[in-house]
Amino acid sequence: MSKQLASYPSREEVDRFLTLKAVEKRVGIGKTRIYELMAQQKFPLPIKPGGWRNMWIASEVEAFIEKLMAARPTSIIERR
Repeated sequence: MSKQLASYPSREEVDRFLTLKAVEKRVGIGKTRIYELMAQQKFPLPIKPGGWRNMWIASEVEAFIEKLMAARPTSIIERR
């Protein structure tokens, strides 16, 4: 009888944590604006996996970016 190996998710399926610097770079806004948006409940809140350092869940940051992209005007006429 052979043992089956445990099925591990692929690297793409595993969510990862992002530092503030990584979030700033990915989203293109600075620390102050990120914290303002968090206070307005418009940006994902961080977690503290080690108990002291804020980390953001990558998929939540990506969802924020996708939401911004979906809300943007698609033509100059819509911008007015």
